[in-house]
Amino acid sequence: MSSDSKPEPGVFYVCRNKNEDNTVTAGADGLIDKALWRDKESCARYFAKLSIIAHETLQNLRRSNASAVLWTPMLRALSLGPSVFIKLESEQITNSFKVRGAINCVKHASGKQIVTASTGNHALAVAHAVQLLGKQGTIFLPTNVAEGKLAALKQATITANCELWILGNDCLQAEIAASEHAAANNAVYVSPYNDEHVIAGQGTIGIEILDYFSRSYPSFSGSRKCCYITVGGGGLISGIAAVLKANQPDEWRIIGCLPQNSPVMYDCVKAGCVVDSNCAETLSDGSAGSIEENTITFEACSCLVDAWAIVAEDDIAAAMYDTLKDEKKLLEGAAGVAVAGYKKDSKWREQNICIASVLVACGGNVDVGTIRHVISVQSKKGQ
Repeated sequence: MSSDSKPEPGVFYVCRNKNEDNTVTAGADGLIDKALWRDKESCARYFAKLSIIAHETLQNLRRSNASAVLWTPMLRALSLGPSVFIKLESEQITNSFKVRGAINCVKHASGKQIVTASTGNHALAVAHAVQLLGKQGTIFLPTNVAEGKLAALKQATITANCELWILGNDCLQAEIAASEHAAANNAVYVSPYNDEHVIAGQGTIGIEILDYFSRSYPSFSGSRKCCYITVGGGGLISGIAAVLKANQPDEWRIIGCLPQNSPVMYDCVKAGCVVDSNCAETLSDGSAGSIEENTITFEACSCLVDAWAIVAEDDIAAAMYDTLKDEKKLLEGAAGVAVAGYKKDSKWREQNICIASVLVACGGNVDVGTIRHVISVQSKKGQ
């Protein structure tokens, strides 16, 4: 099954209201497509459990090795609004949120041999985890991995006791090859997203967000807040959304942000099952590509996401440029997607539905050539 056309850029709101006769009507958030409706209560128990695991994960990571995972800063981005905050996972170890899930998963692995596949950031995170925990790793990469991430990986694998294999045209092909290799060699496969330990690790970001508002903005308690999160395979948004919704279910709106050129999870949720998407090259290489048919993140995204923001390539480039210019922070394309998604979501912003917004900057691994091109093109638009 496939989705043949790309969605137009925009924000699509999920209806959460259901009538007694089993029909769906538009709620306060608006209804774009009835196919996007999900019964959130039917999913609550599992994700409440996942939230508990995430709390335990954060405690264990801090206890076992305080430097293994950083508690990343929240930047108040006044250029975007008085109550807009960027969660800087771009300043995490390996410059990406991926290290949280990777360390948690590798730590729980029973064997010494670790296998994974990635477009770059997850591979860097697993290499770090393998070195930290004394394991041996084999990393599969697709041929379209970004040059800068490939160079960083080659350097990382020298000291991390990892082999690097490059094959497959996209991340899904590399994931299939890695999974088959792990099965054939009695090794542990660490999925970039389709694993409870990985998702729980990413969920520790949600715990840090809750702690930040509790300590720094107690007056926001009880008020609605928005969290904008880039979606690729769905591990990041699944973990964060599970924690926020389990702890403060009535206070958080979760907005999944995707590039128009790779709207995979949005297409899947709309179809009601995992489908092939019509994808093209995107600045958001870290979130691009197909997903596993049996991924547990599909259910999470179906149940916990309140809106979907689809952004064009120029939106992503503008977000990267503006964040560098105004906030002096370097974001990779995937992180720019969340910023662009916030800018696109004028409805909730203009109606003051949320008292504060959190934009999760998922990574900062961007090629010099890419950022030069972004600066060159975007700076001319301001002239």
